[in-house]
Amino acid sequence: MTECWKPLPRFEGLYEVSDAGRIRRLARFTHDGRRWRKKLLKLWNRCKRHYVSAHICVNGERSVVWAHIAVLEAFVGPRPFGADACHNNGNRHDNRLENLRWDSRAGNFADKVKHGTHNRGERHHRAHFTDEEARRIRDMPGTIGGIAKRLGVSKTCIQKIKERKSYAVQERQQNEITVAGNA
Repeated sequence: MTECWKPLPRFEGLYEVSDAGRIRRLARFTHDGRRWRKKLLKLWNRCKRHYVSAHICVNGERSVVWAHIAVLEAFVGPRPFGADACHNNGNRHDNRLENLRWDSRAGNFADKVKHGTHNRGERHHRAHFTDEEARRIRDMPGTIGGIAKRLGVSKTCIQKIKERKSYAVQERQQNEITVAGNA
């Protein structure tokens, strides 16, 4: 299958984006008279957690273009109000058109839970407890203040666990798997 190229929105005539998620500069003369040849741009990602981007230059000013957003804007259309660019397979580096879609913030978070790329519960960098420990805390007898003092955390931390405002994502995911398995 051949790669399809379209003009990069807001940079038509200067850059193009492909349905495979690649970005290229078109041949042109710069604002200071230098000649630039057509060139496939290097796509950057500073670490595995970040999205892929390209650095472009227009009239001597550098800009960053996110590959997944560029593909959607060129091939699907402008970003709808309040929409996120979502990766269907959960891989932030797979910017092929068939892997991307515009969706709501809630739909994007549901994808993160489905793919296991969320940072809630024990996966959060500031988590005090594992998901199993949080389940045990919910079942502990006594006052919130007493439990907090015993475990060396704040009352708010224990209250959020008891009210299922913290450490609830994995539990919801387990319930969804159980319900789907029983169907």
